[in-house]
Amino acid sequence: MDRELLPKDPAVALALFESFIEADGAFFERADASDGCVGDAVRAAFRHWLPAAARCETPARKWPGRLVRLLSDDRYGAREELLRRAELLLDETALRTLVA
Repeated sequence: MDRELLPKDPAVALALFESFIEADGAFFERADASDGCVGDAVRAAFRHWLPAAARCETPARKWPGRLVRLLSDDRYGAREELLRRAELLLDETALRTLVA
């Protein structure tokens, strides 16, 4: 995805990563996640989602709300990577908005 799709269509790559992230509940409920592999996969998806989002033409003011929505839907604690790496997408002002 990073090599082939992201350079050609960041919005489609973003949508695919986001669909994967939003399906995390199904992964946790259907797989043995005791070794952390499901959580690792969700965290990895965010490490791809954030740069893909940064390449989209979405206005910067819209990202904090979208991030909050993704975080609020976290039922398994695997989406914390979004906050750890939010600087890949947000500037200092947007990070402060997110914190507030």
